[in-house]
Amino acid sequence: MGLLCLLNLAACSGSLSSESETSEDVELKVAIGSTGKLGQNIRIPVGTEQIDIVSSVRGEDDTYTYIWSAQPALFQEELSDTTTETVQLSIPESVITDTNITLTLIVIDSDGKQASTSMLVEVFAPNTNPEIISFEIDDKDQVVHSGKGFSFQSEWIDAQDGQNVASAIIYVTPNAAVDGIPSNGVLTQFDTAEVSFPALYIVGENQFINKSDKTASLTFTLSVTDMNGKTVTSSPLFIDILPASLTSLTIDAGDAQTVYTGQLVNLIGEVSRSDNIEYAWLQSDSETRLDLDVTDSLALQFNAPSVDSKTLFELKFTATDVVSGISYNDFVSVTVLPIGIFDGMNDTGITNCANETSNLVNCGQTNLPRQDAEIGRDSAALNAELAKEGGGELGFDFTLLNQNGEEDFTSTPTCVRDNVTGLIWEIKTTSGIRAHTHTFSWFDESEFNGGFSGSQTSNSAACFTDTSLTACSTASYIEYINSVGMCGGNDWRLPTVNELVSILNYANDDDKLALGANNFQIWSNHAKASTPYWTSESSLFGVNDSESPETPNAWAVNLSTGDEHAHSKLLAGAILLVR
Repeated sequence: MGLLCLLNLAACSGSLSSESETSEDVELKVAIGSTGKLGQNIRIPVGTEQIDIVSSVRGEDDTYTYIWSAQPALFQEELSDTTTETVQLSIPESVITDTNITLTLIVIDSDGKQASTSMLVEVFAPNTNPEIISFEIDDKDQVVHSGKGFSFQSEWIDAQDGQNVASAIIYVTPNAAVDGIPSNGVLTQFDTAEVSFPALYIVGENQFINKSDKTASLTFTLSVTDMNGKTVTSSPLFIDILPASLTSLTIDAGDAQTVYTGQLVNLIGEVSRSDNIEYAWLQSDSETRLDLDVTDSLALQFNAPSVDSKTLFELKFTATDVVSGISYNDFVSVTVLPIGIFDGMNDTGITNCANETSNLVNCGQTNLPRQDAEIGRDSAALNAELAKEGGGELGFDFTLLNQNGEEDFTSTPTCVRDNVTGLIWEIKTTSGIRAHTHTFSWFDESEFNGGFSGSQTSNSAACFTDTSLTACSTASYIEYINSVGMCGGNDWRLPTVNELVSILNYANDDDKLALGANNFQIWSNHAKASTPYWTSESSLFGVNDSESPETPNAWAVNLSTGDEHAHSKLLAGAILLVR
């Protein structure tokens, strides 16, 4: 009969024997377990901090050597003492999943005889349901046109151990009116071993087609099953698919703009059709609120707010089809820079001040204050107070673009973006259709031609023509450039006078075109003393009939001198397009 021996019972000798037994009759035996349950394995839940293991030894000695060990090896250091009758096993907080620990005790008597035994400590994770954290659809009004794509974002977790679940499936309920629904109702089954959160599933274009003449509703659910077979299902999401006979809208909020504090911002949205459409503009971010007045039309105007540093504002343009109730959104950003009231143009490049006798004196003339060189972007740049998006001399700020309209500093640029005005300018080539040596007659058949459209041909114009460019006129060249989508755009045009002179540095000699970063000559060889550059604006100079004026001239700018003059539309001029 065995006797349970605990470390704190001083009266116990650690062995059990009988006077009638001889040493030859006693076999060394050992048992381990929890109190009252020797020889039995132990099962404990995750989160148990510590358990006590006791031993019982039968043999002929009063003194024994105890050697405890644990496997896996990382639990060896969790034993309180490996040389005593009783041992405590600590369970690390890192153990959060099912784990088996084998404890072994070797007992040796004074004659060198030994006995051993082992037991299993099973740490188990009580299984609870997995948790669906989110299951959302990107279309907030949950109404889409037939064949229109949309997407789901999902996130889940095994509520107990945080590990991967066995499966995560999006189901769609069949609807006879809609083609494209899988017969088994499984829209997608995520690869739970490789998924990253939020898990994205995109319903492709033309995947769901509503062939009926009424709106058809689809129901979607997310079902998640853990490794132990526990399953949870999300609340349903509903999407209404409009009949295929209803056409969708295409909208555009316009191009991003960079402006200055106090500058008037003009945003104009575009919509593919205007019947039964309602419009709305809304500021979508930034702590500084914009003062928006009329927000229910295609166009939006507001004054750029006062800011202490470069601040980005995002605005959302929404067009709602009042028949279907579907809203379409597009976003545009407006960057506001903190430099005074500004008229949308660059500074002049003039950095010297003037007095009564000279234009080349130092600034700070008390009797002639607030001169051009003392205020604006150029002055801020010289005082290292001007932050730029790109680079350029003085207050000019340019970013070079490749043929796709992407920022690219490794190849020959095709265009350049003026980060001050937001305008994108053409950069001429040395040969081919876009060569800087070519000249054109002025021609515009629109209602803005000043009553005289000019001429498609001119004996003085000289350009490279082929099947793509059939005439040496401004209209033909613009049509060609827009057809090839230069720098990703198809809205190229002639600049206004103010736009063209905005890229001039009037302090430069011979070539007034502003330089880029590190004095890089963006428009190399473009400026020519004998060749003016066309603008889009007709000139009243030369008009003979005030009652029915026909303007034979258009404004042109000499990029070598910066002079502006009225130039006959029938004569030749160079072109530098803008968008």
